[in-house]
Amino acid sequence: DACFMQSVEVAYALRDAVEWVIASPAEIPAYGAPYDKVVPEFFNPSSGIEDIMYEYKKSYDDREYAALISAVNTSYMQELADVTCRYVEEYFNTNSANNYSACLAYVPGKAPAYYDMNLVMKKILDEYDYAEWKAAFDKAVPYSMVSNSRMVWSQKAYEWVEIGDDCGAVSAYFPQDKTINRTSNADFRTTEWYRAAGWDEAGW
Repeated sequence: DACFMQSVEVAYALRDAVEWVIASPAEIPAYGAPYDKVVPEFFNPSSGIEDIMYEYKKSYDDREYAALISAVNTSYMQELADVTCRYVEEYFNTNSANNYSACLAYVPGKAPAYYDMNLVMKKILDEYDYAEWKAAFDKAVPYSMVSNSRMVWSQKAYEWVEIGDDCGAVSAYFPQDKTINRTSNADFRTTEWYRAAGWDEAGW
């Protein structure tokens, strides 16, 4: 129940600590989670991951501020890292001039923008490579939900973010400039995901 926690870097770091990560890649509205509805689902033997998520989502269905959440199955995070690694050096090396402007950003206009990982990979990879990558992503991220309004408020950017059907609901850092984003790139290099997904081999 914290803003921006559903990132691939966080989920990968938690792969040996928890089985599931339910979180949002966007900002959490000020109302927070409906703990009186969500927590009992943790202890209900007949409940599953989607039941927990649904109680969270349902509490925002009649609100102007939408909530977006997804569930990561951490047992598939290494497979996702391995598949991602196959394409990072080819498509995201320091000589690539990728344009992310059309991709969903959970903080619009603010580098590193918290880009939706699925939508970036869909835009940059060719059709065959994306299909292979997406199969691994779907195993790692089998569930996502957004409340009815589908309009998530980004206070950091002070604007609305519309959530489409093809949203992956997991963010990722995509380094773009060694000079301008020097501090962010240095922080990125401290993550386990940086090496596991091949960003070091791509020159970042």
